Amino acid sequence: ISLSANRKLSSRSSWKLLVSYREAIFDKNYTPTNPRQDDIYKTVSATYNRSLASSLSAYFTLQYLERESSQVALTYEEIRAYINITKDF
Repeated sequence: ISLSANRKLSSRSSWKLLVSYREAIFDKNYTPTNPRQDDIYKTVSATYNRSLASSLSAYFTLQYLERESSQVALTYEEIRAYINITKDF
């Protein structure tokens, strides 16, 4: 399940907010000694887009990710930052 919102700030810039929830179940080789793995991913990200010139654009994204797993060693939280600059030829 995901939900996103876009907002144009000016003719050259915009932002996007994305909230996502996903469940994954891994039970390929399920046995009583090897129980299945249930994972839940929760993500929130915000992206700022900017057109710098007619053929040059950039975006900056901050993302928070939380993974809950039935296997405790695989549970974690992280914050990611992305910067992308694109030149069209």
